[in-house]
Amino acid sequence: MTMYPPSTDGRDKLAEHLEAGRPFSFWFLTRGLYQETRPYIITFDPTELGIKKTNHEFTEHKIVPSDARGSMKSFDIGVHGFQFESSWGTCLQSPDFDDESKVKAIYYPEITSQFCRLFPHFSHVEVLGHLRRKNRPVPTTPQPAGGEEPCFPAPITVAHLDYTTAGARVAMRELLGEKPHLLSKHVSIINVWRVTKGPNEDWPLALCDFRTVRQEDAEVSDVIHRDIVGESMRLYFHPAQRWHFLANQDVTEVTIFRNADTSERNLPIAFHTAFENPYADPDKLRESIEVRLACFYD
Repeated sequence: MTMYPPSTDGRDKLAEHLEAGRPFSFWFLTRGLYQETRPYIITFDPTELGIKKTNHEFTEHKIVPSDARGSMKSFDIGVHGFQFESSWGTCLQSPDFDDESKVKAIYYPEITSQFCRLFPHFSHVEVLGHLRRKNRPVPTTPQPAGGEEPCFPAPITVAHLDYTTAGARVAMRELLGEKPHLLSKHVSIINVWRVTKGPNEDWPLALCDFRTVRQEDAEVSDVIHRDIVGESMRLYFHPAQRWHFLANQDVTEVTIFRNADTSERNLPIAFHTAFENPYADPDKLRESIEVRLACFYD
C-alpha cells in the first residue's frame, strides 16, 4: 500500500489530484494464471481439506477514475450498469445499521419501496440479504471478496462482480424454493449501496462503465460452500476500462448497480471495487450497507 502524508483539506486535495490526472491504485486479477485451474474461494475453513482458502492473485494497476459528482444524472443502469440517486432518506442512524433486526424490519421496506418507485417495470422485488461493512484502521490491500469475514467486513479492494448468472441462481435457491411461482420469471440481481456516515471520503466505491469492459477480461470464479458451488466474477485490467465514483458521498445518496441477469439480453452489469483515497481523514473511516435485490420481470 502506498503511504501518503496526511492532508488538512482532503476534499480539495482529492479534487486537485483528479484534475491533475494523477492515478490511484486499483487491483485486478493477475493474467496468465488460470488457463488450467479456475479461480476459486472457499467460504469455510478448508484446513481439514489441506488446501488453500483461495488461489486468487491480484496485480496493481494505476487508474484515473472520474468523479461523477457533477454528472450524477448522466449515468443509467440500463446503459452503464449503474446509476446514482440522491434524496433517498432513511430513518435509521449509523448505529442502527449494526442491528440486523432493525435493518430487516425497517431498512428493507424503505429500500424496497424507494426502489420500486424508481423501477416500476419490475413485477416483483425480493430482498436477498444485505452486507454491512466498516473499514478497519489499517485496511489490507488487496482483500478478495467472499470467505469467512469478521462481523463487519472491510471494503473489498479488488475489481469484482458479486454473481454470475449461475451464481445468482445459487444465491436465490432458498427464495425460489419458498416461492416456486417465480422460477419461470427472468430476474436481475441489483444492489443498492450507501454509506451510513457522510460525507464519506474513505475508500469510495468505484464502478466500471459496462460499455468499456471486454468479455474476455471477465473471469468466472468459483465460490465453494460446504453444500454447493456458486460463482462470482473477477476482472482483468484493460486500458479501455473507464471507472467512476461519487466523491464525498452522503448518506442520502445511493449507488445502484446490476450484478447479474438471467435473461439473454446482455443487460449491463457493473464491476466494482473500493479504492484508497490517500487524502481521507483517518479518523473518519468508511461505513456502508448494501442491500441485494432480486428483481423479477416477465
